[in-house]
Amino acid sequence: MAPVVSFAEVSSGTLVVNAHVPVVETGGTCVLTATRGTNEVFRTVSSFADATTTLCDPFSLPLPSPSRGTWTVQIAYSSPQSTGSTSVEVTAP
Repeated sequence: MAPVVSFAEVSSGTLVVNAHVPVVETGGTCVLTATRGTNEVFRTVSSFADATTTLCDPFSLPLPSPSRGTWTVQIAYSSPQSTGSTSVEVTAP
């Protein structure tokens, strides 16, 4: 199951992303990888089942300075039952 990014923004040099997976299950993890040129940052968070989806805990991670430009953000989800990934581009002002 591919994650769905519901919010992605860079504010004051910090990347904030919210994502969910269109399946209801427990025991999964979500990994965010953000790349721009030779810069790469990542963060792993837990997920939890909601009434209709599985939510990734919100991502909030500082980007290396200068953070301006377009970042490719990949969210990968894995659990004992499902795996998937998606990517979006986020432009930092």
